[in-house]
Amino acid sequence: MTLNMEMLASYDQSVEFFKDFHGLGEASTTMGPNAVSGYFASAFSLPFDYVKTQIQKMQPDASGKYLYTNFWIMP
Repeated sequence: MTLNMEMLASYDQSVEFFKDFHGLGEASTTMGPNAVSGYFASAFSLPFDYVKTQIQKMQPDASGKYLYTNFWIMP
């Protein structure tokens, strides 16, 4: 969800920026916003992906309890 939201928001803003402020051609207004939105989408989704991976790799300790109890409480 975060990846899609950030990709759409940053793409729209970067298309406007490239067209309005730089006055570049069609190829530049296609490739530039794609690169910008890809960068921001990966940067914003990385923390969520890290937490998801930690929860998926979690093993119970010696007493049988899991280290992480939910998504919000991480050590």
